[in-house]
Amino acid sequence: MASSSCSEQRSISEKAPPAGRRPGIRARFPEIRRLQESLRTRYALVSRDVPVAGRRLSLFMVQDPYALLDAIEPAAFAVDERLPYWAELWPSSIVLARYCLGGNVRPGERVLDLGCGIGLAGIAAAEAGAAVTMADYEEDALHFARLNAACSLPRAVVKSRCDFRLLDWRSPCAEDQYDVIVGGDIVYERRSVAPVLDFIGRALARNGRAIIADPGRSTGEEFLAAAVRRGLAVESERTKVFWNDRQCTITRSVLRRSEAAA
Repeated sequence: MASSSCSEQRSISEKAPPAGRRPGIRARFPEIRRLQESLRTRYALVSRDVPVAGRRLSLFMVQDPYALLDAIEPAAFAVDERLPYWAELWPSSIVLARYCLGGNVRPGERVLDLGCGIGLAGIAAAEAGAAVTMADYEEDALHFARLNAACSLPRAVVKSRCDFRLLDWRSPCAEDQYDVIVGGDIVYERRSVAPVLDFIGRALARNGRAIIADPGRSTGEEFLAAAVRRGLAVESERTKVFWNDRQCTITRSVLRRSEAAA
């Protein structure tokens, strides 16, 4: 599931530390330990330190996301072609975390981490002072996001400023309004373009912004073109990120309603 835009170039300064280190003392709280043990009964877990904007965020993740593909039952796949994309830490999420911790997210802003996966971008937004909703289509992704938030953030922050929500962006129901929506690698399929834009149209506050990170997929380019056709103002820039000894070029785009950008 790794992006084809990644090359095998090594980095010394930003190379992630080796797997296997345990997150901090907060993981020893009983409720967090129970959640960790519950996940461990179904997944081989590993903890990794992810370097972001001078910080190191400790995350639990699935040791071998590719192994999950073998566990997918054909009948379940046929219903919705559901693949375990959430189990991978995508370089796009590191770019979003950098954005959140780079002074771009203000304390008190309402942030939605759409398709949060294991929670990196949402955790970074919460550390920046935002009130964060981490949302995903997969319930187990939310369990990982909750565990990782508890291991990376003060307990009071998780309790007061972090929410975890099972969400299907194709749902036509009314949504809460957010100042910032972040999404990494959420338009990897063409059929996701229109539903994601529909969702942003419902959920983005009038003066808000959506930050979409993508590793240069053709579907990502289609998504941005469709956003412009819908009247959204789009500003994009490319940035490099190193993860798992690979250099990836990620396109980070800021989408705003045209009247807000004027």
